[in-house]
Amino acid sequence: MSDINIQALAALFSFLVALGLARLVALVHRGALPGGAPWVAYLRGLVGFFFTGALVLGFYSLAGVSLWRS
Repeated sequence: MSDINIQALAALFSFLVALGLARLVALVHRGALPGGAPWVAYLRGLVGFFFTGALVLGFYSLAGVSLWRS
């Protein structure tokens, strides 16, 4: 499998992790899971990092640029 395909799969995985974390944020914020405002802020930061990673990996894989090999 080429580097670009692995990069695209990593982008999809990162996006799915971001979606799962966003669901956790909603559940904690609603009170269905234990945690307070600092926990929600921490999870929102993680969602941002994973979503940004998914965007960067996705755009680079669509452009055909490998981030692992130059």
